[in-house]
Amino acid sequence: MNESKQQYSAWHFRFWLINLQKIASIIGGSFWFIPSILISIAAIAGVILPKIPLPEFFTTALDHLFVIVDLEDSLEVVKLIASSTITITSIAFSMTVVALVMASNQFGPRLIENFMQNKWTQLVLGIFTSTFVFCLVVISKINVSSEAPYYPQFAIVIAVILAVICVFVLIFFIHHVATSIRADNVVKQISSSMMNDIRTLQCESKRVHAFKSIIELENYTYKLNIISKCDGYIQAVEYHQILDTAIQFDGLIIMQRRAGQYIVPGTPIAVLYNNSGIPSSISLDSALVIGQERTSLQDTLYAINQLVEMALRALSPSMNDPFTAINCIDRLASGLASFTEENLPKTSIVDDNNELRMITNEATFHDLFKGAFNQIRQNSVSHTFVVIHLLDTFITLLKACDSQAHMCEAVSTQVKSIKQYQDQNSIFYNEEDNAQFDERIAELEVLMEESDC
Repeated sequence: MNESKQQYSAWHFRFWLINLQKIASIIGGSFWFIPSILISIAAIAGVILPKIPLPEFFTTALDHLFVIVDLEDSLEVVKLIASSTITITSIAFSMTVVALVMASNQFGPRLIENFMQNKWTQLVLGIFTSTFVFCLVVISKINVSSEAPYYPQFAIVIAVILAVICVFVLIFFIHHVATSIRADNVVKQISSSMMNDIRTLQCESKRVHAFKSIIELENYTYKLNIISKCDGYIQAVEYHQILDTAIQFDGLIIMQRRAGQYIVPGTPIAVLYNNSGIPSSISLDSALVIGQERTSLQDTLYAINQLVEMALRALSPSMNDPFTAINCIDRLASGLASFTEENLPKTSIVDDNNELRMITNEATFHDLFKGAFNQIRQNSVSHTFVVIHLLDTFITLLKACDSQAHMCEAVSTQVKSIKQYQDQNSIFYNEEDNAQFDERIAELEVLMEESDC
């Protein structure tokens, strides 16, 4: 019972965390958030710093370090810094737009979000724009009139220091943009996101106890299809609220939809079974987080699909980059190899009395495996090198997981499809390629036979 309560609390906390992550993702994926914070700080500093009284020895030291003849010279220096930084800012924005266009063309438009969420890009744009704003505020504080001249020496020195910093930041930004659009770095970034999603899924799976009894729906008298009135992508599901509904009506709820799927008004999202009678209608829309685009909040397949999209573009005739496709295959294999019998996704959820109350529609291991390799397998038939590497990957997965049943069944399905296509269409026209193919198929069959797959 305590474990069930802990599971319930974990879901509740996870759902609130997902809502916070959604807000953070919206804010973090914009170019305005970090620059806005830095601009605000710069504006406040531009007002406060000229009013700070400096010790005489500090003023003397500044005079020796930064020799500015008179007030007019100081004003010209700050104006020069302001005009230079706004020019650099325009260059940085141009480089960012070029990087986004290249990323969209080469890797796919759905990967632009990863570039926009890059904190280094936002920080660089923030430094440039905040330096410009700081200089504008300082200019407004300099008074060159003969009646009441005012020389904010410390603020001018800070402006000069910021100008020097901007030079180094520009050099860093050029290097950063050049490295960020490299295919290997993009694959690494998406792979890291995928691994985080997989670890979250595995941790949640460990908290859910498998329900091993046979489910007999015929034992239930009443059945109700629960319809959604929402329109959009399911970004997250609040399972603890759905579990409460199942307990309230003393029944079993079987989910028909999961995070990542698109629904329209009238879509059945769940079915309620019970023996005590049910109302005419039930709404679970409040338990769903709906948005106009897919996210990785609760959708493990989202990051997997991003890697698959990169691999498919790399295999297209226009790009013809099999090495990027192979890199994606390797990263996908790393994520799937981390699944064991203990942390496989589970779909059956029980209450405190160990009575089955809900069956989720979450992606199973086979769903993840098919999502990772089905389209790559279907589009790699004209790339001998990729097909051979795909078979090598399956061999590696079987050995790494010690031919566990879940991995063996998933690999067996893929191998049968590849072998069937080869028998019907003759993918390879070279005897050496055929020999390599047959050699790997034979090794896979031995491994699967040893594990009774």
